[in-house]
Amino acid sequence: MKPETDTKRPAPGADIGTPARVSGRAPRLAFEPALEGLRGFALLGMLCFHSQFWWAAGGFLPIATFFTLSGYLITSLFLVEWAGSGTLDLGNFWMRRFRRLMPASLLTLAAMSLFALLLATPDQLQRIRSDVLWALFYAANWHFIWTDAAYQELFVAPSPVHHFWSLAIEEQFYLVFPLVAFVGLRLGGGSRRVLAIVLASLAVASVVVSVCLIQGGAGIDRVYYGSDSRAAELLLGGVLATVLQGRAPLRGVARSLFAALGLAAMLGMLYLWHSVELAERWLYTGGFAAYSLLSILVIVAAVQPSGLVRSVLAAAPMRWIGRVSYAAYLFHWPVFLWLSADRTGLGAAPLFALRVVVTFALAELSYRFLEAPIRSGRLFTGWRPLLVTPAAFLAVAVGIVAATGASATPRDADNPDVREVVALLDAYEANPVDMDEAPGLGKDQPRVATFGDSTATFLGIGLSVWLHKQDRGRLRRGVAEPGCGLLREGKYRTKKTVIERPNRCKDRESAWSAEIEAGRPDIAVVLIGPWDVCDRLLPGDDTWRAPGDPVIDAQLRAEMLNAVDILSADGALVVWLTHPRIEARDRGVVPETPYPESDPARMRRFNELIKSLEQERPGKVRVVDFAGYLRGLPGGELDRAYRPDGTHLKIPTSIKLAYEWLGEEILRVYREASAAAAD
Repeated sequence: MKPETDTKRPAPGADIGTPARVSGRAPRLAFEPALEGLRGFALLGMLCFHSQFWWAAGGFLPIATFFTLSGYLITSLFLVEWAGSGTLDLGNFWMRRFRRLMPASLLTLAAMSLFALLLATPDQLQRIRSDVLWALFYAANWHFIWTDAAYQELFVAPSPVHHFWSLAIEEQFYLVFPLVAFVGLRLGGGSRRVLAIVLASLAVASVVVSVCLIQGGAGIDRVYYGSDSRAAELLLGGVLATVLQGRAPLRGVARSLFAALGLAAMLGMLYLWHSVELAERWLYTGGFAAYSLLSILVIVAAVQPSGLVRSVLAAAPMRWIGRVSYAAYLFHWPVFLWLSADRTGLGAAPLFALRVVVTFALAELSYRFLEAPIRSGRLFTGWRPLLVTPAAFLAVAVGIVAATGASATPRDADNPDVREVVALLDAYEANPVDMDEAPGLGKDQPRVATFGDSTATFLGIGLSVWLHKQDRGRLRRGVAEPGCGLLREGKYRTKKTVIERPNRCKDRESAWSAEIEAGRPDIAVVLIGPWDVCDRLLPGDDTWRAPGDPVIDAQLRAEMLNAVDILSADGALVVWLTHPRIEARDRGVVPETPYPESDPARMRRFNELIKSLEQERPGKVRVVDFAGYLRGLPGGELDRAYRPDGTHLKIPTSIKLAYEWLGEEILRVYREASAAAAD
C-alpha cells in the first residue's frame, strides 16, 4: 500500500511511500505529489459524508478511490522491484506495511478504552468490545457482515471503529495480493501483459461475485463490506499500473485527451459524491467497479507532467491533507462522535470546522511524532519490535475488555444502582438454572422482562433499577434489538436515507421465544416504534407507505399480534406501552423542515393500533399509555431533558419515571389482569 519513493524524506501520503532506508533492498518509485493530493481530495469527501451534509450523500464513494489508488501504487512497487531484482521480497514488504499501518491504528484502538468509559452511548457500549477486538486484527469488515451491522445505520447507533472495515479490506489485500503478484510475474516470466490478464480476470470474478450475491438474495451490506466483492476496485488499480508504470509520460494529443478525460472524471466523481444514495442497487452489481474507472482516469491525469487535475491535486494544501490522511481517517470518526451537536451546542458549519481542526491537529501530531519515526526506523529498531508489538496488541485488548466491563448491557457509569442491576442480570444469565434461588430476589414478586428496540433498552434499565431497589419484582433482561422495528421486510427510509433491515431483525420469533423459555417472565413489557413510523417500501411494492396507509396498518397489526402471541405463550402478561412521538434530527439539530417520521400523526396512528390489542387478544395484553403520561409532564413528549436526541430516554430520566409512575402502573395492570383471570 505504501511503495517507496525516490525522495530522501519519508513518503508524505499514507499510500504514497515508505523511506528507502527501512531496507537496503527496498525499491524506489518516483514520488507523485498529485497522488498524495488525490488521497487528500478523497478524504475531504468522506469527511463531508460523515458530517451528514445533504449535498454529500454519495461521500462514501471516495473509499473506492482509496482502494483503486492503493492497488495502483502497490502493483507499481512490485513491478519496479521485479524489474530491478527479478523477485519480490515479500517479508520486507509485509514488515514495511506493518510499520506504516499499525502504530496509528493501535493508538486509535487504544483510545477506544477511554471512549467506552467516558463517551459511549448504551447502544455503542453493547458492541464496542467486539468491534475493537475484530478491528485489532483487521477483520472488522467480516465482523460487521456476520453481526448484520448495516452501514446504512452508521448515523443511528454508530460504532466508533466502524470505519475500520475499509482498513480491514486493504490489509487483507496486502496479505494476499503480493502472493498473487509474485505468482503472476513468475509464471509470466515478468510479463506485465500476463499480470494484467490475471488481475483483470480476478476483477471480473469479483464483480461476478457481487452480482451473484445480490441476485441470490444477499443484503447490500454483504457486498459493501465483502473483501471478495470489493476486490475489483483494488485490482483495477493494479491493471492500470501494468499499463503506466515505467512508461514515458503521454505527449501531444494523447496528453491533452487524457487531461480532458481526467478533468471530466474528477467532475463526475464530485457529481456522484453529491447525488448517489448508499442503497442504490446498481452500486452492488458492478457499480463500485465502474466508479473505479473514474478514479483510474484521474490517476492517469495526475501522473502527467502538466494539466489542471495535476495542478489542483498537487497544490500544497491538498498534499498536506494527503500526507496525514491515514491518521486523519483513523481519528476523524471517533472525533466526530465525541464532538456532537448536543455536546458542543454548535450548528452544522462551525461544528464541521471544529471537528476538522481537531482531526487534522491530531493527525499531524501522530504523523510527526509516531508514524514517521517508526516507519523510518528511528524508533523500535533491532529486537525492540519483537517485544513492543505483542505488548501493544495485548494492552489494547486488555484495555477494551476492562473498559467495557463484564457486561455488554447499557449502563450509566456514574450510577451505582445501574451497575448493581447490571451485575445481577449478568449473574442470572450466567446461572439461569438457579437464578430464582439467589437471595434478595423477592420470590413472591413477578418476573419482569423488557422487549422492543433501543428505546426499550433505556426504559428497561430504569424499570430494572426500580424493581430491584424497591424489591418489587425479579429481574429479567429480555430482548431489545437496536435498529429493529416490528416490520421486518422491505426497506426503510429515515432522514431521506434508504436502508435495509439487518438480518438479525428477522429472527424475532426465535430470539423472543428463547428468552421467554429461559427467563419465564410473568410480565413482558414492550416498547417499540421509531422505525415503524418511517417510510416503508414493502417487497414487491413500488409505493412508499407509512402508518395510516391501510397496507402498512395491516402489516403492523399482524406483527403486533404475532409479538403478543410469542410473549404470552408461557402465560406472561404482555404490557405494551404506547410510544411517545419522535423528532428526527440532524447531528442533534432539529431541521427547519421536519422529516416525515417526525409527523405526530404517524405515531398517533401507531398507538391506535397498539390500543386495539386489548380487544384483539383479551386477557393476554394490557396497554399502558406511556406517551400520554409524557405529554402531561412539563415540556411534553419532546422535552430535551427527557429525550435529548428526540427518541431515547436518558437513563436518569428512565429511573425517575419508573419511580414516579411507570413501575407502579405496570404492576397495577398486572394485578388487575391476574384478578380478572382468577375470576
